[in-house]
Amino acid sequence: MSRTNIAKIKIDFMTGYPVLLLAILVLYLSLLFLLAYWGEKNSKWFNENRTRLLYVLSVQVYCTSWTFYGSIGFASHFGLEYLAVYTGPVIVLFLSDSLLKKILKHVKREGVSTVSDFLSSRYGGSRRVATTTSIVLLIAMVPYIGLQVKALSNSFSVLAGGSEKAYIEATVIALAFLALIAILYGGRYLDFTRPQLGLLSTVAFQSFDKIVLFLFASIFVVFAIGGGPQEIFKRALLEPQLRPILSFGSTDHPHLMWVSINIASAIAFIFLPRQFHTIFVQNRSETDLHTLRWFSMLYLLLINLFVIPVALAGELMHLPVEKADEFFLSVPLKSGFPIVALLVFIGGFSAAAAMILVESIAVSKMLVTDVVLPVVLPIIRKHGRKSAAGLHPDLYRVVLYSTRLSIPFIILMGFLYAYYIGKYFMLVEIGLASFVGVAQIAPAFLMGIFFKDGNKSGAFWGIVTGTLIWIYTMILPSMAKAGIISDTLVNYGPFGIHILSPVNFLGVFEADPITNALFWSLFFNFLTYLIVSSLRSPSSAENDSVRKFFGEETQTGSTLTSEIARIQSDIERLLTISVGPSIARSIVEEGFTRDSTRLSKMLDDFTATLEKEKRLASIGELSASIAHDLRSPIAAIRLSLGDLEDLSKDSTESQKTIQNAKAAIGRIERLINDILWYSRADLLKKSKVNLARSLSDAVNLFTDEAKRRNVKIELNCDDSIILDADSTRLNEIFTNVLLNALEAVKDNDGRISIIAKQVNDKSLIEFTDNGKGISNEIMSKIFVPFFTTKQGGTGLGLPIVKRLVNAHGGEISVQSIEGKGTTVTIVLPLQ
Repeated sequence: MSRTNIAKIKIDFMTGYPVLLLAILVLYLSLLFLLAYWGEKNSKWFNENRTRLLYVLSVQVYCTSWTFYGSIGFASHFGLEYLAVYTGPVIVLFLSDSLLKKILKHVKREGVSTVSDFLSSRYGGSRRVATTTSIVLLIAMVPYIGLQVKALSNSFSVLAGGSEKAYIEATVIALAFLALIAILYGGRYLDFTRPQLGLLSTVAFQSFDKIVLFLFASIFVVFAIGGGPQEIFKRALLEPQLRPILSFGSTDHPHLMWVSINIASAIAFIFLPRQFHTIFVQNRSETDLHTLRWFSMLYLLLINLFVIPVALAGELMHLPVEKADEFFLSVPLKSGFPIVALLVFIGGFSAAAAMILVESIAVSKMLVTDVVLPVVLPIIRKHGRKSAAGLHPDLYRVVLYSTRLSIPFIILMGFLYAYYIGKYFMLVEIGLASFVGVAQIAPAFLMGIFFKDGNKSGAFWGIVTGTLIWIYTMILPSMAKAGIISDTLVNYGPFGIHILSPVNFLGVFEADPITNALFWSLFFNFLTYLIVSSLRSPSSAENDSVRKFFGEETQTGSTLTSEIARIQSDIERLLTISVGPSIARSIVEEGFTRDSTRLSKMLDDFTATLEKEKRLASIGELSASIAHDLRSPIAAIRLSLGDLEDLSKDSTESQKTIQNAKAAIGRIERLINDILWYSRADLLKKSKVNLARSLSDAVNLFTDEAKRRNVKIELNCDDSIILDADSTRLNEIFTNVLLNALEAVKDNDGRISIIAKQVNDKSLIEFTDNGKGISNEIMSKIFVPFFTTKQGGTGLGLPIVKRLVNAHGGEISVQSIEGKGTTVTIVLPLQ
C-alpha cells in the first residue's frame, strides 16, 4: 500500500464537524447559483455547438443519486440486474427514433411544455386527462425527490457524523438553496419552451461534475484501495456469498425482473417530467437527437463501468450489506481517505441537486396549470378584474406566482417522504416504485400517437385503472413494510382471498414485486383504454385534435373563415405554452371565440350569397348592410389580442405569434374591403384622367420593391391619351395587375413591360412579364371570386379588376405560356 501514501490523508478533519461540511456545501451551491446567473446573462455565448453540448449534458439528469449511490446498493443485492435501469434508455434511444421525432414535432408545433400538456392537446384539450396525469406524476415524483433527499441526508450523516438534528438541518438548508435557484432560473417565466440557459448551464455542469467525480473516486477505490479489478474479482470468487453479484441469478425469476426493469426504465427515460422537459421542451433542433443517442450511450457506459468492483470492495470490507447504498462513501472513509469521500459526497450531491432542480420545476408547471388553475380560474372569472375584451389580466401573475410557490412545496413533500417513509427502503426500491408509477402514463401517450381511435375517455380511465393497481400492488406492500398499515392485507389479500394478494396478484404467476406491479398495472391500463375507447364516441373538439395531430386537413369553411380559424389556433398555441392546453382553450373560448364564431358565420353567409347571387344590386345592398356588423367582432378580437399580449409578455415567440394574429386580422379587414370593392364596382365617379399619369402613379408604388429585387419595369405610354374614368378605381386596376406581375417574376432577372396606346376610340394597355406563367388549368379560374393559389390570398384581386374594367365599359384578357410569361390586355373606351 506504499504507493498510496501520497494520496492518503490521515487527518479526518470532517468527522464530527458537520458545520465545516455544510460550509463546503454552501460554497458549492453558491457556485451553482453563479453559474445559473452567468448562463442567463450570456445567451450569445451559446453558439450551435455549445448549445448542443449543453443539451446532451442536461439530459443526463436521468442519472441521479440513485445512479451515484443506489446502483452500488442495487448491485450488492441483485447483481447485474442493476444494468437494466440503463439499458432501457439505450434501447429507447436506438430503437425509437421515429417515436422521439413524432413527440418532438408535436411539442414544437403545439407549444406543449409538459407530459400532461401533450396528452391534453392530443385528446381535445381534455382538462380531466391533464389533471389526472399531473396528479399521478406528482404522486410518483414525490418519493423520487424523497430518494434524492434521503441520499443527501445519508451521505451527510456518513461523512460528517454528528446528531440526526445536525444533518437534517444541513439537508434543509441545502434544499432551501436549491428551491431558490429553481425559482429564480426555472420559474422566472411562464414560457417553459424558451431556452432556460441559466438552469441548463447548472444542470449540464452537474452532469459533467458527477461523472468526473464518479470516475475519479471509483478508479481510486478500485485501484488504490482494492488493488485493482483483478484482485477484487479474485477475492470475490473465493467467497461464495459474493458470486451472485457477478450474475443475474440473485432473484427467483431474474429474467422477468430484467425485462420489467428495462421496460420501466425505457418508459421513465421519456416520461419522467424532468426527462420530457430536457429531451423535448428544451430541444432546439431535431438533429440534436442523433448526438444525444451516442452521447447518452457513452455517458451511461462510463458511469456504470466500476459499479460492480466498488460494490465488491464494500462487501470485501465486510461493511453492512443493508447499508450498501453508502458503500461509495464508506469504503474510502473507512480506508482513511476522507478527501476522496468528500469528492464522492460532492458528486452525489450534484446528482441529487440536478434532479431536484429540474423535477420540481417540471412538476410545478403541471401542478399549477392542471390542478391549481382549474380551481382558481373560476374564482378569477367571478371576482377578478376584467378587461374590455373580457379577459383577466390577473391570470398571468396568479399562474407565475403559483408556479414559484409550488416549487418549494414539491421539494418539501419530498423531504417529508424521505424523513417519515423513505428511511425504511433502499434507494432502488423507491426509484423503481416511482418508475412503475410513471409507466401508467405510457399507454395513453403511446396509443394516442399511433392509434387514431383512442379517445379521452379511454385515456382517463386507463390511467386511473393502472394507477389504482400500481398503488395496490406496489405502494400498499411498501406501506406495510414501513409499518403504516397491517401486513395482513398484503400477505393474505382482502377478506383472506389469497388470489387478490397485492404481492401475488391474481396468482397467475410468481414474480418479483417490480414485475408483479408493472405487468398487471400496464395490462389493465391498456385493456381499459381499448375497451372504453371503443364504447365512447369522441367529441368534435377531440376529432379536430386527432386530425391535427396526425397531420390531416381540418375543414374550416370558406377562404374568409380560414383566417379566423388560423388566429384561434395560433392564440391557443401561445397560451398553451403558459397555462396548458385545457386552460388555453377555456380562455380562448371566453376571450374571443364567440366573436370569431359570429364573424365566421357572417362571412360564410356573406360569401355564399356573393358566390351564388347574380344580381349585383342585391350583393351591394347585402354588403352595405353587414359592413358594420363584420367590423364589430373584429374590433373585439383586436382587444382580446391586446389582453393576450399582456398575458404572454415574457415570451418572444408568443409576442411574434400575437403580431402574426394581428396581421391576420388586418388581412381579414382588407378582405372585407375587397368584398365591398367587388360588390360596388359599378359605382363610379368619372372624370377626365390622363392615362400616362395614372400608369406612372401605379408604377411608382412598386419602384422601391423592384429596385430591391433588381426587377426592371418599363413604361411606354402616349401622354395625350385621356380617359373618362374613375381615377381611384383605375389606379386599383393597374396596381392589382402590376402586383401580380411583380410576384410572378424572378429576382435579378425579372422584366415587366407596360405599353399603352390609342386604337381608334379606345385605349389598349398591355402588361407583359417574363415570369412563371399560368397553367391552362388555373387560367380558367383566374376570374372566379375567392379562387387563389397564394398563401393568405383573398382570391378577389383579378375578379375586382375584371368587375372594374367591365364597369368602365372595357374588356380584359389574359394570355400566358407556362414557364415563359404572361400578358394582360386591358381595353378601355376613351369616352
